[in-house]
Amino acid sequence: MGDMDQTCRHLHTLAFDKQVWLALMGDLEARLFLDRPPEQHLRDLTTTELINLAKRMVHGPRTWSHLSPSRFVSHQHVLHPMILIEPGCLYWRNEPKLLPGGKYVLFKNHNCRQELAVVCNFAAEMIINGQAAVIIICQHIYVDHPNRENFVEIVHFDFLTETPLLLLCAFVPKTNYDNPYFHPRVHSDIAMVGIHMTTQMLLINWKTESCIILSFSSTQHNVALVCGYIITSEPVPPSDISRISVIDIQSLAEYWMPIDSMEHWKSVAIQDILPLTSDIIHGRCYHGPGFRLSAHESPLHEGLYVIWLFIPSRNMALPDPTFCSTICRYNLSCNPQGPGVPNQLHLKSSMRTDTCYNVDRDISYAGHTEIFDYVRNRTQRVLSLPELHMIMNDNDGLVDLPDAGDHIHISAYSGALTYATHDSVVINYYL
Repeated sequence: MGDMDQTCRHLHTLAFDKQVWLALMGDLEARLFLDRPPEQHLRDLTTTELINLAKRMVHGPRTWSHLSPSRFVSHQHVLHPMILIEPGCLYWRNEPKLLPGGKYVLFKNHNCRQELAVVCNFAAEMIINGQAAVIIICQHIYVDHPNRENFVEIVHFDFLTETPLLLLCAFVPKTNYDNPYFHPRVHSDIAMVGIHMTTQMLLINWKTESCIILSFSSTQHNVALVCGYIITSEPVPPSDISRISVIDIQSLAEYWMPIDSMEHWKSVAIQDILPLTSDIIHGRCYHGPGFRLSAHESPLHEGLYVIWLFIPSRNMALPDPTFCSTICRYNLSCNPQGPGVPNQLHLKSSMRTDTCYNVDRDISYAGHTEIFDYVRNRTQRVLSLPELHMIMNDNDGLVDLPDAGDHIHISAYSGALTYATHDSVVINYYL
């Protein structure tokens, strides 16, 4: 019994040893799972502060719970880039995103007087331990052009030398919509982007300069991109169910086409592709704006991804109390033991709520998302999807962002919130 007590005391001491937590958090920082203020250094934190930093990474800021009376800002970092302002640009065009690791911000600043092509959307993946990024830039031409109205660029940007390198420039299908892109993603040599007002999703291999057009049965589809896999979700007509599927990108080998021959492109129906694994979500749901899918790598388990799926309750313009919002969380194990091991998709939680929200922003690893109410004084709220059924007050989750534009970015793990004003880019870190 004495040996057991001694062992327990040793394990307890080890669990709260600062060097152990420094090593753990240093590894997570090197893998770009930690976003923290520039002036904060891990070695200067106490053991308790290191543990709280780990909790915030996994669960999000504790003041983002519905039980907290307010969202408390613990640190704020303000940048002052040169910002060009045109009427409405702050609200519609200017958009910042904090990149993983918290050291760099990508900022889209619109100046319609000097641009023939307008950047509509963008996404990035950090590479080389955060020293560079591969960026997909989705652009739209508003003036007459002899070729196409929409095109994307894939750019490699070296942060150390501040040098961009164009990897690919390609025209994409035309649309009549002035903001033709949604949900751009990039991972390794694969990039993808959805085309608004169509059933199409464009998949690009920038190394081989080839592409695939995936065609869905509905315009209300969602796609996420993780290591070597595509995760799709869409309604299954004419029923009231949804399907989530995982597709191995290697299984699409026969469908790749040269990206410079758009006139010969043929779309591939998503229902004709055999998924590795899939699941059905039952229940009467409205598949409209706010139908959202997000996937994030687990910082604690190799090969594990957390997937959030939100299906809105009803059309905000045509309320129907018989519809319920559905919130699902899945765990996806992607070959944790190497090639040949089956992929496993597990439903970890599922809930329904009659709360009516449109979730049109990404959902964080912990399940937080930003809700923009453009009708109610353009208010911004940060809400936890698992807690939606407990929210009774329209003031719950309100965040105070003075002079902020419409585009608010929440980092995937730390809960850092980034927004633009007329003369600055602000990053808030919350307790």
